[in-house]
Amino acid sequence: GDGWDEAVFCDVDVDLPGCTRRLQIYHNRGGSAGGAVTLREESGGGSWGAMGLPQLTAAHDVAIFDVDNDGDEDFVVGRCVGTDVFLNQRNLLGTSYCSPSVPNSSGSSAVITGTGSPVAADNNLTLLAEDLPLNQFGYFLVSTAPGLIATPGGSQGNLCFGGPFGRFNQGMQVGFSGMTGSIDLAVDLTAIPTTGAPVATMAGDTWYFTAWFRDTVAGSSTSNFTDGLEVSFR
Repeated sequence: GDGWDEAVFCDVDVDLPGCTRRLQIYHNRGGSAGGAVTLREESGGGSWGAMGLPQLTAAHDVAIFDVDNDGDEDFVVGRCVGTDVFLNQRNLLGTSYCSPSVPNSSGSSAVITGTGSPVAADNNLTLLAEDLPLNQFGYFLVSTAPGLIATPGGSQGNLCFGGPFGRFNQGMQVGFSGMTGSIDLAVDLTAIPTTGAPVATMAGDTWYFTAWFRDTVAGSSTSNFTDGLEVSFR
C-alpha cells in the first residue's frame, strides 16, 4: 500500500523436473526516482514475504487480484501440489498521526500500524512497527492523549504523546528488529499498561500507540520513535 511494487519469483518451471524450490516475495522498500531501491525478503513469526503467508515451495504461477471483492488484493498460487488461495484480511485499524517520524539510521522513517478488531470485547489488536534499524531492541508505548515531545531524554526522535504513558516492556513484550527491521506485539486489551495498574479497554475508549527503539548514529548509541497510531474501540 506504499505505492512501490513488490517482486514475486516462482522458482519452478513446469517443463523441467523438480518441485523443491520455493516462492520468493521481495518487499520493495522504495528509493528516490532514478536511484537504487532496496528489495528485502521479509520473514519472521512463521511468515515469509508477507504477513500471514507461510513458506511456499513448488510454485509455478501466481495471480494477484481481489478474489472476495472486499477491496483488498488477494494471492492465488499455482503449485505442483495444487492451488492455494490466500485472502488478504489484515483489517487495518486506527489512524496514523505525527507522521513522518524522524528518520533513523536505516534512512527510513519508522511507522506503526495496527490490525485486528475495533470491538473492545474481541480483544484483538496486533501492533507492527516497521522500517526500524536492523538488530535493535524496541517496545511499544501507549497513552490516552496525543501530543508532541521533542527528543525526550536525548532521543533522536519525537514522542507523539501529550500525557502519561505506559510501556509494553515486560518479558516477551520487548521486541528485536532482527534482519527484517520490524517488531510486533499482540496486545492484551484487558491489561493496557499505565503509570499505575493495568486497565481494561472498554467500548468508547481511544488509545494512542507508538514504538520506541534503540539505534546507533555516527557510532553513538541513541534511540528513536515511530509515528503515532490512534485506535478507537466500540
